[in-house]
Amino acid sequence: MKNFKKITLINIGEPLPSEGNRPHRMSQWKKQFEDIGYEVDFFTSDFEHQRKRKITEFNSGYILLKSYLKYKNNISLKRLINHFLVAISLSKQLFKYKTDVIIVSYPTIWTAFVTVLYGKFNNVKIIVDVRDKWPDIFIKSYFSKFLLWPLFLIKKFVFNNCSTLISISPGYLKWAYPNTEVLQKNILPLIPNSVVKHERTLNKPINLIFVGSLGVTYDLDIIFSIHDELLKSGLNFNIIIAGDGPRYKELKIKSSTKKNIKMLGWLNENQLIENFKTAHFGLMLYYKNSPQGWPNKLLEYMAHGLPILNTLHGESWDLIESKNIGFNFSKNNIKELVKYINEMVDNVVKYNQYSKNCYSLINDQFSNETNFNKLLKIINSQCTDL
Repeated sequence: MKNFKKITLINIGEPLPSEGNRPHRMSQWKKQFEDIGYEVDFFTSDFEHQRKRKITEFNSGYILLKSYLKYKNNISLKRLINHFLVAISLSKQLFKYKTDVIIVSYPTIWTAFVTVLYGKFNNVKIIVDVRDKWPDIFIKSYFSKFLLWPLFLIKKFVFNNCSTLISISPGYLKWAYPNTEVLQKNILPLIPNSVVKHERTLNKPINLIFVGSLGVTYDLDIIFSIHDELLKSGLNFNIIIAGDGPRYKELKIKSSTKKNIKMLGWLNENQLIENFKTAHFGLMLYYKNSPQGWPNKLLEYMAHGLPILNTLHGESWDLIESKNIGFNFSKNNIKELVKYINEMVDNVVKYNQYSKNCYSLINDQFSNETNFNKLLKIINSQCTDL
């Protein structure tokens, strides 16, 4: 038994507490590991993905990796080059570095690749945290798969040579381990930092809130269809958009004639909580065939007791339907969505039950403590010499 236990976390792109964000997945783990006596380093990029800006000052325990290149668009060649350069920065530091176990996010594929290589050369246990289906999300045809075949080889190397995989949802884990039975202990959802109970009334206006990056991941044009149908229904409402990103200016201009749409820009943790207090529904607006499983947005809305209005098919769709925590719809049935909203507003008992279902589900199945205990068991099973 060693006198100390050192854990290293590697993630590129997660919102960081030093930048005014609430602690996300890896920052939560960093604090939890430190609270029980682990020494923890967190490698991350010096480029903030959310607001596309350089980070120059940082907190203790975080190690900034040089990215060298900025990017503006989330899907772009510059972003891919940025990730590659960050992986080179990581390799320069990692191969002269000592640790007991590393948890690395996947993607990015390059940082995961460098980390797994380091683990093989230095006999260090590597736990890969699968958060996205990369590079599969770029495949539109056999030709695109042919062009990206080197990345598929790297993906296979990472998954086959790490110590074990964990993931944010059953579907993502099954994708990474297609021929293996999904182990429930290896599913660690994206857990909000805390569950915040709000005493809500259905006094007007009724507030629908969207929180997230204003990029190409989300079908944000649906907001305007929802706005127009709600207006026709006579409901007193607001649609609140909290976030920044490539489409911010475009959406700002488009919403300038829509008095019920409020563009708030990027909000820090305290500002977000204040807006969640007065919100009544959370918007999850994804394009058809989007690959996300249980995104952070789903669990964040649940943690604030917000019934979810959702277009994301798959695991989220099934969870929302089976647990009565919101309403699934498509851009072709906005009228049904508006009917649902009005029915909920007119039925406070039903609304309160859906809100209660959100709190119950997150406390019973997605608690921070349960998640972290599962992670500790995985580490102990992989690293018996710690």
